[in-house]
Amino acid sequence: MHEKPQRREKPGSKGIRLTEFQLMEAFDNWPDKNPSGTFGRPEFFVGQEKARQQLLDIVTNSPSGTVAIISEPLGAGKSTLIHIVIDDLVESGAFSHEECIRLSARSLKEGMSYGDLISTEMGKKPEDWQTTKPKVIFLEELDRKETFAMLQGAMKGASGFIGKATPVLVLSGDHSLRNPALIKDLNAPFEPIRVALDPLTPNLFKKAFEARLRYALKMDPETKIDINYLFDDKFLRFLIPDTEPPIATFRDVFAILQEMSQIFTDSSRKSNTLAQFSSSLYREYTGKFRSTKRLAEPWTNDPKIWHAVSWLHKGIIRAFSHRTPLQPIDVEYFKKLYPGEDISDKEYPQILRSLAAHAILVPVGIPYLKHEEERYPSPYLPSQRTILEALFNPLQSISPQEDKKEQDIFEIRENLERLNELYGEGVLGQTEFEQARLKALGLDKLLDDYMEGKIDKEKFLAIRKKILSIFEINS
Repeated sequence: MHEKPQRREKPGSKGIRLTEFQLMEAFDNWPDKNPSGTFGRPEFFVGQEKARQQLLDIVTNSPSGTVAIISEPLGAGKSTLIHIVIDDLVESGAFSHEECIRLSARSLKEGMSYGDLISTEMGKKPEDWQTTKPKVIFLEELDRKETFAMLQGAMKGASGFIGKATPVLVLSGDHSLRNPALIKDLNAPFEPIRVALDPLTPNLFKKAFEARLRYALKMDPETKIDINYLFDDKFLRFLIPDTEPPIATFRDVFAILQEMSQIFTDSSRKSNTLAQFSSSLYREYTGKFRSTKRLAEPWTNDPKIWHAVSWLHKGIIRAFSHRTPLQPIDVEYFKKLYPGEDISDKEYPQILRSLAAHAILVPVGIPYLKHEEERYPSPYLPSQRTILEALFNPLQSISPQEDKKEQDIFEIRENLERLNELYGEGVLGQTEFEQARLKALGLDKLLDDYMEGKIDKEKFLAIRKKILSIFEINS
């Protein structure tokens, strides 16, 4: 059982250096675990002052019919920005809470009236709101989690409020909001205004992380934490890679760090050990936790996907070794990266979409731009976790299924050699030898399947021929 150590700040240091025990305590009390966490703490909103001020100016100083669009990846901080801006509006006295409405995309449909909206979404009777009209509607979650038809319905529904019941409309979602086919459904009188968030950088992350640590550990707001010691600079560059477009988000970084902190629960570790997130800690975490967890993921059962990830890891290692930027991956580039002889041209885009669906790749294209079913559009970049996996725990070229297949072939060869020896010694007669060899090769079960009508003659002969050729047996 760990004893809780005293917090220490060395003379001349840049702040308190946290122990592993303190970091575990912080994660246990992390503010994002409850509704009053991030959204209730303005000091957690770090490094997005430009976007904050821009959105405030749009909402308070724009003509009726104005539309603002926040189009950023999941986890980039869109919801936090909106919450902070609403707090600013209310605290300044410019708007009341009732005049700022937040809606999810699913709640807004084409032809919906304001009365319908507040009764279904807010649980209020329209007459209760007749004296208060909204000044701004924030329509959120317009992203690829939803179908194209649903997004279109939400946009057409939103168009009914532009410049009529609501002076300003703010749309928030992922790159789906960069699709001209969706934007045109708004029928807005003015060109929408784009509000961009600053990408996550190591320095920006350190500031945000330190603010949350102080809160979680109940420290004085003025207390300094030696955040530079807490992170090895080289590891932090891997964790928050410099990509174009940016892929790193605070949500994903925190999730990875929280998983790594499982190492601190090891009873053999000393409670006063200073905490540091580093490459060596990630390797230790991988060895004890991540490797087993990865093998349990569904995609590892598909040898083609396994090979694709293995080649992807090699490409990432090569890029970081030569200090070259990670190149967005489309089908043509992927063919060069992964020259799979057993992959058809039709399968390459399917494999890429599968990698994106399993969060191995991050789609950075515009969803539904070409096809209504295109939820994971090209091009792609490796996810943060994929980059770490490639650098510290790269996949072997052979998948577990192929490894098992090789082991099975080896065992069958061993059995065949033993049967040949027994036949040569006269222990087995001709008939016994043939029956035993059929069983060793699995041809007896194959014959049963054919006799029972489970496979046709053509397939039976093809599989039989392949098995005999593997073991170099003349039919």
